[in-house]
Amino acid sequence: MMTCFPADGITIQPIGDAVRAVSFENDNTWNWNLRGEKVGNYTLTYQVSILVDVNKIPDPYPVETKTAKIEITANWLTWCRKFLRDHWEIILSPLLIPLSIWIYGLVTNRIKAEKERRRQLEEEKERTVKGFGP
Repeated sequence: MMTCFPADGITIQPIGDAVRAVSFENDNTWNWNLRGEKVGNYTLTYQVSILVDVNKIPDPYPVETKTAKIEITANWLTWCRKFLRDHWEIILSPLLIPLSIWIYGLVTNRIKAEKERRRQLEEEKERTVKGFGP
């Protein structure tokens, strides 16, 4: 059997083969990734064909075809996820560079403050000890 999805405005990628041998004992499934290129409603027409090998014909011959329509909706959340998935490097780079500089500055300032605090404690200790000596 073979399946196909002619559709405008939808990117369709089959997961596995679009043409498969069919088992009459078990359920047969086909999987696809569907992505609407714009936000909106789409009518997806799917077609399932039975392919028969006929002698001396190089391609299988479709004997019976089942066609149906499915209504799907591409919403803003789906579009945002697709955009982020496709462009995460471009979006994340301008955020990571200033963030890493800010974290570096924060750590450096804390280290400097700790050194200054220790230096002041040492000076305080030295003044205290000198005040009691001969």
